[in-house]
Amino acid sequence: MIKRMLAVAAMLTLALSCAVPAYAGDGIQKNNFDNGYQCSGWALDEVRQADFLGIFPESLRTADLTKPITRAEFAGVSVNTYVRMAKRAVEPAGPNPFTDTDDADVLRAYAAQIVSSTGNNTFSPDATLTREQGATMLGRVCKHIIFPEYTLSEDARFTLIYSRPAFFDDDEEISLYAYQSVNYLFENNIISGIGNNHFGPKASMTREQALAIAVRMLDNLTFRQ
Repeated sequence: MIKRMLAVAAMLTLALSCAVPAYAGDGIQKNNFDNGYQCSGWALDEVRQADFLGIFPESLRTADLTKPITRAEFAGVSVNTYVRMAKRAVEPAGPNPFTDTDDADVLRAYAAQIVSSTGNNTFSPDATLTREQGATMLGRVCKHIIFPEYTLSEDARFTLIYSRPAFFDDDEEISLYAYQSVNYLFENNIISGIGNNHFGPKASMTREQALAIAVRMLDNLTFRQ
């Protein structure tokens, strides 16, 4: 009797050790914790690539990447992308022009002329970033690479060329300051819409979207370097 019970117990142990644990997600890998990343399944490869390329800000290291990105966090993504594309280091600006942040990535992005003040010597680091604002910052990175003489103060005289006059059905909702960057990034397969041929310019950009867009810039605009 004892031998039989031991045999049954051994069989159960073997069965449990061979069983494949059920995935706790919803089939589309809504959240991944691979190597500490918390992101959607569609973004995992590009999030990994962003980390490998060195454009992953430390401020996002343990963050939920499905959430909206802040201005400070996006400044980190933007300046790291610029450093990678331009192959040059950028030191934080000094003295600090802002009264509401001393974030090193913000000051680096300011020194690189990728970001500017939101008024009254403030940067609004914790404000969430819209999709058109994110496209504009990365558009400035592109201009830096294409035009060595680019300066933010003269941004309007540097043009990003694209072939079509309009791509999206909500084209008229895109702010004038962002229009050129949005269309340029879309034509170069760097940024995409939100479905139904809409761009959603005023919608929040998520952290994983920002990282994915930056990776695509490095992939698709290498000929500019």
